[in-house]
Amino acid sequence: MAFRYLLNNQIFEYGKRLDLKKPTKAGHTYFAETQDEIQRLKKVNTFIDAIKEFSGKDSFMMPEQNQIHHLTKGAVSVGRNSDLIPNVSYIKDVV
Repeated sequence: MAFRYLLNNQIFEYGKRLDLKKPTKAGHTYFAETQDEIQRLKKVNTFIDAIKEFSGKDSFMMPEQNQIHHLTKGAVSVGRNSDLIPNVSYIKDVV
């Protein structure tokens, strides 16, 4: 078996990734900073709390998640464990 082709491919792929930087938590953490962003965040969190209170559950199945996401025009996203969370792009950019 000739393994040099596999080795050459691995070295080539490694060389393309030498300039990549290690991701940091600060690079992927977002905060509502302006008054408008804080107001949108409060509205979305109030909406999420109301949905949870009226439905009586904390996590939702995929069809329900899709309905909520489309109902809010993307303002509510789905986080880990099917939790409803505010969408960062809505809070920061106003879709």
